[in-house]
Amino acid sequence: MIREAVILAGGLGTRLGEYTKDKPKWMIKFNGNPLIFYPVSVLMKKGIKKVITVVSDKWKCFMEDFLNSMDVDYEIVVNNYVERENGYSFLLSETHVFSEPFILTMSDHIFSPSFIDKLKKASNNFDALVCADGNPQYIQVEEAMKILVGPNGKVKMLSKKLKEFTHIDTGVFLLKKSLYRIARKLSKEKKVIYFSDILNAAIKQDYIIRIVDISGGFWTEIDTKEDLVEILEGKRRVVLEHILSELKLD
Repeated sequence: MIREAVILAGGLGTRLGEYTKDKPKWMIKFNGNPLIFYPVSVLMKKGIKKVITVVSDKWKCFMEDFLNSMDVDYEIVVNNYVERENGYSFLLSETHVFSEPFILTMSDHIFSPSFIDKLKKASNNFDALVCADGNPQYIQVEEAMKILVGPNGKVKMLSKKLKEFTHIDTGVFLLKKSLYRIARKLSKEKKVIYFSDILNAAIKQDYIIRIVDISGGFWTEIDTKEDLVEILEGKRRVVLEHILSELKLD
């Protein structure tokens, strides 16, 4: 049973500064709920009992207030070096994760509960499973993490700069703790570590990184002003409405 989830929320969200003001990006409200409410609610609906969030010290109080309002066990891990990026935030979660496999996702991604169902049904032969979209409808592809997948479903490479790719990374993963070994090694070699760096290094060392295809699923990410406008009043509004219906909220 999947009981734990890590949510990376360490970024400062500077590109949305005019909207966030003195709050983190994941506190921007949609339908009266902060952005982070949606991934946490999806995880809870699918049986997650404990949420580990990684945040900057600046935003810890906001996270604590939010999680206290939810009926879930939680731990808050402080990243005092957010400039080291999300791979370093992931590494900081290591000593707080006690079961495997576990979910990893991002605080600024909204996704359907069906993603977790598909991860649960996937083969157990993996080090990492990536929910991947072969036909994304609700994001800016040029801003997204691109994935090149081989015919056997194994990931060959991830990069925002890939010119040839088959899928887009949705930011929802099912992981084994073996990935932390890669993260520890990279943290000693590089100051800035992205989670994609960890996955690419794992691929080179023959770790099993596979996709779970969620093409046609409802998901999006909020990174830019255009993203925000589209989910509030544009074509991405349908993603929010669909997930609210799955959560039975309105």
